[in-house]
Parts: sequence; structure tokens; C-alpha cells
Amino acid sequence: MNAPKVLTSIHGRRLGLDKDGGLVTKDKERHPRNDFRQPTPVGVSTLSSDATVYTLTDPQPGQEKQIFSLSTSTDARYVKTDGASIQSTAGASFNTIAFSGIGAGAVLRGLSTALWQITANIGGTLSTST
Repeated sequence: MNAPKVLTSIHGRRLGLDKDGGLVTKDKERHPRNDFRQPTPVGVSTLSSDATVYTLTDPQPGQEKQIFSLSTSTDARYVKTDGASIQSTAGASFNTIAFSGIGAGAVLRGLSTALWQITANIGGTLSTST
């Protein structure tokens, strides 16, 4: 089987997108792309310009979710949880993340069925609210 090819680098040579918009890691692992019209609590989701508020389903422990804004608009795209909380690495808890600017992204990991933790902020600007 052929390894996926990175067409667009997001974070140097450690992370990129393939021709189908899937995330490719430095180990050539491919994570398929989905958007919030078909929400899933795992994988990669992209935020487009056709909605401003997206709902993220509750996590399962150990699940990882990557979210990226692909919109060229300066308007923020909001991701709110379905009931779970989101925790920053500093310990603050909230239930909404605002992604501003193209390339804004975050990596979340499910700590429990009621708690996501932000493990990485990738590009752009993120802000939070409860």
C-alpha cells in the first residue's frame, strides 16, 4: 500500500493535508477529513464559511479530535460542546471555542465522556467562553 502524500504542510514536515483534505502525520498515518455537517467525535473536522456555530459531540476517553478553520473570512467560527466541558492545559474550563482566521486549529483529547482537553493550538487565534 502506498503511503499518503502530503500536499500542504501545516506544521513543517510533522503534519500536513493530503489531496482529499485528510490529515497526514509525520509517521504517514492518514486521518480522514469530515466536516460538522456530519459530526463525529474523532478524526479531522474542518470549519467552512456556511455556518458560524458548530456542535461537537461528547468525547470518549482517549479519542482525539483535530479541528481546523479553512475559511478566509475574518469572522470567527464557533465550536460548542453538546454537554461536555473543554479544559485548557492551564486548567480553565469552558464549552465554546472561537476559531479566528484561516489555519486556526486545535487538537482535543477526550479525558472522559464529559471532558475534552485542548492538547495543541495550531495556527490562527483561539479564544474560549463558557
